[in-house]
Amino acid sequence: MSFYTRLASTDEQEESVAVVETAFRKLAIAIGGATVIGKSPQTVIMDVFRNDSKIYINAVGEIKIEGVEYKRSERVAMMARIKTIREEGRKA
Repeated sequence: MSFYTRLASTDEQEESVAVVETAFRKLAIAIGGATVIGKSPQTVIMDVFRNDSKIYINAVGEIKIEGVEYKRSERVAMMARIKTIREEGRKA
């Protein structure tokens, strides 16, 4: 269990946080921090890019990156989007 999975308030959310962490580790991207908002169950917000992009993970485990929702099963599409955002951030 990592620091970020401890922020999760549901099993689905914990699984999604782990998926995001794994994706970032595979892409060699550091997570800048994380917090939670809302009443229980809460939404986990992970801050990961210098250009102020955040990843939202709701109580049912849906992952939202820049307004686009991904299910845990859509890891490949999610990783491609993360990689694109990272590259755009390097150009800025």
